[in-house]
Amino acid sequence: MAPNAINRSKMGVKKKTKKLMRMRRANKRKQLGLNVVERDESQYTPSILKKTRTNPRANIKLSAKKQRLLATQLRHQQADDASLEAMEADEEPAGTQEGQKKSTKKLKSESMEVE
Repeated sequence: MAPNAINRSKMGVKKKTKKLMRMRRANKRKQLGLNVVERDESQYTPSILKKTRTNPRANIKLSAKKQRLLATQLRHQQADDASLEAMEADEEPAGTQEGQKKSTKKLKSESMEVE
């Protein structure tokens, strides 16, 4: 028998076995692959999408009530965007006319300087 066998520290042995188990689990995960569910980003809040990025295997489901609320929010947001685009389209022709007027004024001042 070895002289130090009775009171020998067993921490090194434990560390090695834990490391081996960790490596085996990691290899097993790599072999099996992830079961990732494709999610439509328009139907989920940013916080839920963040959760799925951190843990893709998490089973995150929305209640029907939250799904309805998100759908209405999305509809309202699209309507607001459409109205803003319409307002911008109305303002653009007026802006171009003012730009043409300014350019003619510049031309007049330049022609006076040339003479």
